[in-house]
Amino acid sequence: MWIQEPPSMLQELGLIDPVIDQFFLYKENNIYIMDNHRSAAWCWLQHIPKNNNGLIHIDAHNDALDNDYLIDKLISSNKIDLAILSFEDYLNIKLERTNDTPLHLFRWDNFIATTAYAVPKIFSKIYFSVQENGGTISKHLSVEQIDFKKLISNDGNSIFNGIENWILDIDIDFVFDQNSTPFGRLYNDKHLEGLADFINANSDKFKVITIALSPTCCDGWGNSTNAAKVLTDALGISFYSELQKCSSWE
Repeated sequence: MWIQEPPSMLQELGLIDPVIDQFFLYKENNIYIMDNHRSAAWCWLQHIPKNNNGLIHIDAHNDALDNDYLIDKLISSNKIDLAILSFEDYLNIKLERTNDTPLHLFRWDNFIATTAYAVPKIFSKIYFSVQENGGTISKHLSVEQIDFKKLISNDGNSIFNGIENWILDIDIDFVFDQNSTPFGRLYNDKHLEGLADFINANSDKFKVITIALSPTCCDGWGNSTNAAKVLTDALGISFYSELQKCSSWE
């Protein structure tokens, strides 16, 4: 189902501000699919407790910049419980500034660190599978790096030991080389199908799964939606056909 239904012409609309603009959010079972990755933390908080969760983050980027000032200003001082916010309220947490644009709390480059600081015990184990030069990692996060191909092999099963609730967070841009122009592919459809096999084999461990399309980091909607189709089809999720009913991006 659509939590936020997309506009009819994604290609024409483009991304006005890719850091904060949010154009859709789709949910099927415990899997959420979005254009802008900044929605992911809201999705997590619908399914997990506020402590002792594991996070696996597969992405081209770390998405883990510090955001302490805004959290202290907007969350801590106002005693806001992120877990009970509506999706719209979550997106609209921001600091208004005179004669300047607002500062949004959750952006595509900080949502993991923001969640960790705002809900201090939420993560007890974090794995990142990201490209080189994926960006700064917040001082609030203790991260272990893991190779993507190793993760989706049988060797990856050992990471679940000792933690009951896991979040799997995926950005489709991990497929594309962020250091090439145009973006070349680092992983093919077989790798995406292997990721789906890994998810299906461990479905009892993942309490929530988030998938972001991030078209500006995939060289356009065509690349991001095509890669997402391979993954979601292999998962048995009807996202792509539902998106086709609502939107065009050709």
